[in-house]
Amino acid sequence: MHTLNSKRGISKFILSVILIVILIAGIGIYLATRHTSTSAPPKTVYIAAFFPLSGSLAYFGQTSLDAAKLAAHDINAQGGIKALGGANISIIAVDTTSDPSNAYSIVSNFLSTHKNISAAIGLYASGLTLPVLPLFQKYQIPLIHTAFSNLATNANYTFGFRIAPNATVFGTAMVNFLEYLNNQYHLNLTRVALVYENDAYGSGVAQAILSILSQLSQYTVVLNEPYSLAGFVNAQPVISAVEKANPQVILEVSYLSDAELIVKGLRAQGINVPIIGGSGGFPLAQFYQALGNLTNGIFSAAAFNPFENKSIAQQVGQEFLSTYGFEMPEAAGSYYAAVWVIADAINYAGSANPIKIDQALHKIVITSGGALILPEDKIAFDSIGANIYAEPVIGQWQNGKFVAVYPENLATAKIQLPS
Repeated sequence: MHTLNSKRGISKFILSVILIVILIAGIGIYLATRHTSTSAPPKTVYIAAFFPLSGSLAYFGQTSLDAAKLAAHDINAQGGIKALGGANISIIAVDTTSDPSNAYSIVSNFLSTHKNISAAIGLYASGLTLPVLPLFQKYQIPLIHTAFSNLATNANYTFGFRIAPNATVFGTAMVNFLEYLNNQYHLNLTRVALVYENDAYGSGVAQAILSILSQLSQYTVVLNEPYSLAGFVNAQPVISAVEKANPQVILEVSYLSDAELIVKGLRAQGINVPIIGGSGGFPLAQFYQALGNLTNGIFSAAAFNPFENKSIAQQVGQEFLSTYGFEMPEAAGSYYAAVWVIADAINYAGSANPIKIDQALHKIVITSGGALILPEDKIAFDSIGANIYAEPVIGQWQNGKFVAVYPENLATAKIQLPS
């Protein structure tokens, strides 16, 4: 009896091992073949565009989608993907909504049921992007995004690529510009108020600013004022804190509605010191539409400016304006470039296979083409997917236009100093 039970136990063990081997082999075959085809190159390459097309972020999502479609149109009009015999690019729009709790299931359902996707772009905001990065790793689909948070690129998510600058780069650019103002115009703006929304991006920018200023003895941070965007309908506590601190310059990281409330409150209180914004709501047309001449003189960093001193940026900006009837927003510029980057990677790989595109994105250095509407002169991604050449451009609101003023090689207008 003991011998019989032993034999049965051994048989069950052997059967279990065989089943495990079969399962592992099946997974390997699936991963090796799910994106592989022995047929002729596809006539159409599909790029999924995951954007918040409904909810509070719908404007950003829709305008970014508009730019992606414009990029696909331009690539197709110029002969498509040359390495695939002129294959066209098709953008498939997916509404993630503006709620991060919805985005994960929407992205998961789409990726699990659409096997013909070669690459993806989108999500726009850090809060939407960070939770879904594991999904693109799981399904092995390269994603190009614009999440500014420093957490949005890391070694665990090799299928994620950030084309825009991160929070640290933005914070560094803001301080560099402050230094430029002081050195070039002898302004002596050394008492700094730091005001920021306390999410991953705002806090990341603030940390970079504080770190740099701590090493520059001429500056004193007279106010470090984080606030929560949730339920932010009264800016008076922020205004009062700024007034009490009596700064000579304000470095502010805010989204649209909070930027409007804070700037309106500051100016109403007679606080007219220079403001250097950290992207967010500051470069947007709605910022001017809400505040009018109160925006005059306000600076902000941005990942893209259609008025920067690059002919391709101005050409695409004009094309966008002619097509959609309004100026090309900051994030839209990044997603126009993202589609071109994917096209360049496909040409480099000679394949629409997502894994090969991912490998190409880790190797390619882009020095020409539509992707270079961005401020940088070339685009390349490091081992964790960060664009190592990402460079913000500083703009200033001047009579209803957010014109490029710094760095000097990208400037198309002279800086207007406060009177």
